[in-house]
Amino acid sequence: MVPPWSVFLFIMSKDKKPYFPHYADTRSDIRFMKLIKEQSWKGYGLYWGIVELLRISDRYVLPRNFEILSNFFKCSSVLLKKIVEDYDLFVLYDDYFCCESLNDAMKIMEVKSAKGRVSASHRWDLEKKRKYGMSSIGDLVKNVPF
Repeated sequence: MVPPWSVFLFIMSKDKKPYFPHYADTRSDIRFMKLIKEQSWKGYGLYWGIVELLRISDRYVLPRNFEILSNFFKCSSVLLKKIVEDYDLFVLYDDYFCCESLNDAMKIMEVKSAKGRVSASHRWDLEKKRKYGMSSIGDLVKNVPF
């Protein structure tokens, strides 16, 4: 079992920005309809709160320690456990859980980000070559006056 204080080890990976794309029509999914019918919009709001917390958590996972998490969300641990475990909205493991749709969205964002970094690096290298009139980055490094 995960120690109660360890929930804070999962939260707030410093190198991530708190953004993630998501579909605007999730409430029309049958799982969310059931959630809203049984838990009202409070359950729907808690779902998105959990997903937002997963987003800023290291590896996009949270421990299955509903007592600690319920303190964070100011709700009962029974309600939180029900939302996580009973509506097929999260992937459950022995000691932690995650959200497959969040993981999929983040993979797409991470791939785009990596491609953007490569492209920016390439543009930066070309700019250096143009600025210093070098035929290669190796020439640039040799001729920098340090």
